[in-house]
Amino acid sequence: MSTKHLITIFSVLVFLAAAACNGEKTSEPTIGSPLAESACPIFRCNIERTGQSPYSGPQQPVLAWRFETEKDMFSSPAVGSDGTVYAGSSDKHLYAINPDGSLKWKYKTGDEIRSSPAIAADGTIYFGSNDYYLYALDSDGDQKWRFKTGHQIWSSPAIGPDGTVYVASFDGYLYAIDHTGELKWQAPVGETGVWSSPSIGADGCIYVGGQDLSVKAVNTDGTLRWEYLTGEHNFSSPAIAPDGKVYIGCVDGFVYAIESSGAPHWRYECISSGTPNMIWSSPALAPDGTVYIGCFDMNLYALKADGTLNWLYETGERIISSPVVDADGTIYFGSYDNYLYALNSDGTLKWKYETGNGIFSSVAIGSDGTIYLSSTDGYLYALKDKT
Repeated sequence: MSTKHLITIFSVLVFLAAAACNGEKTSEPTIGSPLAESACPIFRCNIERTGQSPYSGPQQPVLAWRFETEKDMFSSPAVGSDGTVYAGSSDKHLYAINPDGSLKWKYKTGDEIRSSPAIAADGTIYFGSNDYYLYALDSDGDQKWRFKTGHQIWSSPAIGPDGTVYVASFDGYLYAIDHTGELKWQAPVGETGVWSSPSIGADGCIYVGGQDLSVKAVNTDGTLRWEYLTGEHNFSSPAIAPDGKVYIGCVDGFVYAIESSGAPHWRYECISSGTPNMIWSSPALAPDGTVYIGCFDMNLYALKADGTLNWLYETGERIISSPVVDADGTIYFGSYDNYLYALNSDGTLKWKYETGNGIFSSVAIGSDGTIYLSSTDGYLYALKDKT
């Protein structure tokens, strides 16, 4: 059985489970994966936001190309099924870049773009803008529709098995929008300023961090399943493990592990300097259960599955970038010391690459091992293996 057929079967099962969870009669589901069949169609690699890539990055990186935008870049890149790289810029444009680094097209919105794009199976590109709109573009860069929320959108959209698009807004709501741009529902998930990107579990439940000191689990009909209180705001995006556990970083300096029922599992305080530090980074989950996350204390933390510290690696500045783990177990993340780091699974440095300014974004790894990275120096970088 091919990988494509397995993906199709899995997507159907997820849809049926989601409907059953909410007590709904199942209708004919949308057949196929909700995401483009590409190396990295969405922020954090998949709808569970685990930060796990099925591909291996470069052993010795060299610059393949870099593409200049007109302002700094906070948006993390996504890769389409044809290898096109998509990323937003503070210059108000979403860029589509060919695999050779040339411009394919660009689309102008009404304000800067910090949201990271998500690519659907039909090639539609979804992303938010600070002009309050969620946009849907076709693969040629033409607008299919746009949906206005009540405030800025920094959140990266998630796409459910039935094609529903979920996104959070600074107005404090999680929105569910169908593939035609029509609102299905909106649910309160916090006070103003929500920019956590929603994650989707195996049963279709949507998880998001709020500005009201909580992490919320929302059913596919918009009702609240559970709420878990943290000690501060949650800018981090939840990562959902195969067993249903939810992992998230918090501004209070803790990493939280939450049971699928909403009960606490463990929490770990990032306090290497003796003083708690904020966490904006989203966690990455390795296949062996290790949790990787960056902190404002300049360290990347590797936590064991039981919530104890395995190791930490210190950089020269705060870490906001969310780590990605490749197929070989290498961990990639950026720091505000201008460097992209690649660490071995034992916490030793494999290599680092300097950009022109601090790195806010998360990397995308192409099927050929090329790493795509946005930097606040205004460039999109493509790093390939020297060999």
